[in-house]
Amino acid sequence: PVSDLYGTYHFSNAGFCSWYGFAAEIIDQARNCGVEVKVKQINPIATEDYPLPAKRPAYSVFCKDKYLLATGSQIPTWQDSLKQYFLERHHFSH
Repeated sequence: PVSDLYGTYHFSNAGFCSWYGFAAEIIDQARNCGVEVKVKQINPIATEDYPLPAKRPAYSVFCKDKYLLATGSQIPTWQDSLKQYFLERHHFSH
């Protein structure tokens, strides 16, 4: 029913990754677009090894089913959206 579509919608791009995977992909895509990146290496660490003020869940991914049902939209992967960001950034900086 339509009433089930009321409320809060959680959204992120399709797919999932760790913070390490996200950082590594940002660096790779930035370099591929000609962005000068000074980072030489990114080292993964476990969540419990990073000092956070609150305990974090080991696995937390948004469920986008309600959004898909309400819109029927296709959701691009986070990698594709990141690539699009760098392409637009490069386009507007020149």
